[in-house]
Amino acid sequence: ELSCSNCILDTSRCYSATESWEDYLTIGSCSYTENTNDDCEDGLLTYSWEGNWIWNEDNSFDNSGGDDYRFDEEKWHYDPKSDLGIRVSEKCSDGQRILPCPVRIKLPFFGMYNIIITFILVMLIYIVLKEDETRIF
Repeated sequence: ELSCSNCILDTSRCYSATESWEDYLTIGSCSYTENTNDDCEDGLLTYSWEGNWIWNEDNSFDNSGGDDYRFDEEKWHYDPKSDLGIRVSEKCSDGQRILPCPVRIKLPFFGMYNIIITFILVMLIYIVLKEDETRIF
């Protein structure tokens, strides 16, 4: 039997039967560093990334609480598996992807034919304006 007089009960860590402390625990965080130094010279874009998992400081225990725990960095950490059997921390992994580069179409900006056509158009406009000028006077 537990008895207490002049006690203050701290209920901040209490939870209902439908909730668990695991619902409020931040397991950790993942940060990615990307490397995209490819210039598509070979027709393929190759980029890679490195994942860095950092355990949350509140997710550190002296002993395991079951199968959902993992021993890392000299401590036990809550790290549940998904339906596919992959732990949350394992999703933060390195990777690489290779994609085909978009097709480059070289469009001529101003070539020899453009110069000839422009010259002919300028001459036609000049002739039309000259004829209109002679009709007016």
